[in-house]
Amino acid sequence: MSQGEGSWQSTQDILEETRRRTMTRCPGCGREFVSINGHCARAITCARTRDRLQNAIITGALNDEVSNGSLSTDISLPADNQVFAKLEDVYCDSFINGPGREEANNAVWRCYWRKISQLRGRHYDLPNGSKSMQFVDTLASEITSLTAGQFSSERVLVFLSVVLQRSKMIKQPKDIRILLGRRLQLWTEGQFDTLINEAVLLDRKLNHNQRTHGYCPELAFHRLLLRGKAREAVGRLSENSRMSVLGPTEVIDMQGKTVLEDLMEKHPDQTIPDIDMLQLPAGMNLPPLIDIQISSSIVERVSRKLHGSGGPGGSEADQWVDFLLRHGRSSCRLR
Repeated sequence: MSQGEGSWQSTQDILEETRRRTMTRCPGCGREFVSINGHCARAITCARTRDRLQNAIITGALNDEVSNGSLSTDISLPADNQVFAKLEDVYCDSFINGPGREEANNAVWRCYWRKISQLRGRHYDLPNGSKSMQFVDTLASEITSLTAGQFSSERVLVFLSVVLQRSKMIKQPKDIRILLGRRLQLWTEGQFDTLINEAVLLDRKLNHNQRTHGYCPELAFHRLLLRGKAREAVGRLSENSRMSVLGPTEVIDMQGKTVLEDLMEKHPDQTIPDIDMLQLPAGMNLPPLIDIQISSSIVERVSRKLHGSGGPGGSEADQWVDFLLRHGRSSCRLR
């Protein structure tokens, strides 16, 4: 074999290895899709397979688990691990992902969240009226349950997503109030599967291409500027000059480094630290953990400075400002 043929074979091997590490075969249709960090979850499949596995996803039949809304960990700490116990002493709290910590109820809500996280997050803005105040009151109750440790944070995210999910056919404030009232009643009755299935169905019916033929960047700029989103408004005018997303095999520097290699360097494999790294010098003790009290006035002051999008449950900053400030006693209770 010549030197050129050997170089070509080496390049082919590298590409094949990169492809193997970034692709996952769908268990339903047999096609290959891009995976996330090499993990094979049933949620990373085609739409047809997701429909087929809908009940399995809701009941928690997933290959890997998401804990507390974060990415799943690759490390399983033993119950008698010294680092495990030391970190609990330092932070005065128990591990969420620790052995024996998983509760069946929270596991169900994490599976619900997996289903909802696939949606595009197009939500209604709350109209004026009693139904909006009822929504904020229910949200405050859910957050109270979260702080009391009754449920995981995924329950609040699911609540925001399923109750505020936009419908293609309902646009008038009067109809939105009726829709919100019906969804809040279903939530109170515990009809969570019904709400999730409805949200998934409505999300599929929404227009995938948000840029219609009548789209006017000047009007979008004016609308965003009036809402205080100056940076996003300027971005809409210059969006045609933006670069596209690079693929995992794209070369990004003169040394031939790919996007995948650069990301792997920035996100190394997790490791269990040495117990000696957590030991204090002789004669020193851990300082007492001081609780920070966040009052309603602090929340109100911070909420007036919120901006941006991609918040909890797919909501935007404007929506949280509305929840926290514009619904009287309900907003005060939420703060």
